[in-house]
Amino acid sequence: MLCHSPSPQDRTSKASARTHLPHHMPAAHLKIVSFNIWDVPYWFVKNRQQRIRHIAAYLQSLDAEIICLQESFDVHHRRVLYEQLGVARYYASGGFEETRQAPLALFDTTGGLVILSKFPILQSHFRPFQQFTPSLIERIGRKGVLEATLDTPYGMMQVLNIHLHGGKTFLAHSIRVKQLKSVVERMQLPRNFPTILAGDFNEDSLMDQTHLVKLLQSRNLTHSLHCKPYQCMPSYRTENPLVNNWLNRSRYSRRLDYIFVSFTEEFDWKVVQYEPLYLMPPLSDHDPVVLSLSSDYEADSSDL
Repeated sequence: MLCHSPSPQDRTSKASARTHLPHHMPAAHLKIVSFNIWDVPYWFVKNRQQRIRHIAAYLQSLDAEIICLQESFDVHHRRVLYEQLGVARYYASGGFEETRQAPLALFDTTGGLVILSKFPILQSHFRPFQQFTPSLIERIGRKGVLEATLDTPYGMMQVLNIHLHGGKTFLAHSIRVKQLKSVVERMQLPRNFPTILAGDFNEDSLMDQTHLVKLLQSRNLTHSLHCKPYQCMPSYRTENPLVNNWLNRSRYSRRLDYIFVSFTEEFDWKVVQYEPLYLMPPLSDHDPVVLSLSSDYEADSSDL
């Protein structure tokens, strides 16, 4: 039980005490998962308790080194997920106790964002977006970016877990651009260690928008464009029954979830896999997106 294990806060604060990671031997593989789990603590969100346990089991089977969750708003469910996933296997970014009052419900204090890592989390900080929004739903969600510094076997790494403004209007798009700009411009140049930017961008076909591509490229954030069969696969699909209902109904499928990386010259990695994974039955209204990397000097060419 969680009460008999170190708390997420304890594990974060004691991260530097972990000794079994071989810092002198770079890891050959790195798997990153970004997943909007649709855990909004309201009655109209379907099968939350059941889905959380299935999501935990699914993430456990993926065995990723880094997991970025969005819409993990229910603190109790967040603890259940972390306990089932394995407090002995993962460090957590925090936000498992404190809550804030929202209309008719209690929400977390980190914008629904969680980072789980097999590597020690040296520090983490949630920064809510400051851009004004007329949307009550967006104000309730209190979205932002969760920044964490990881101590990996191959050096420090920064992970940014993001959830941008929702909506299909021009105003919503403008707010997203400002939010993303506020995140990217905080990334200092030159980069001293690798950075991962992952999450729910709420922006369809992002890589077709020149102004957003240039913004990301200004900090050397790259997208796995050479995985062309998968780069346009939607992560929010109309055939998903959790999407095609009165609350989330959408006329067309969209790619809303992405993972970008900015590596220093010392990191020579190949992309093994980058795609949304379509689950049956679905566990959320979004599909999880997985990016698997393999170090160039240890990768088996038959796997690429």
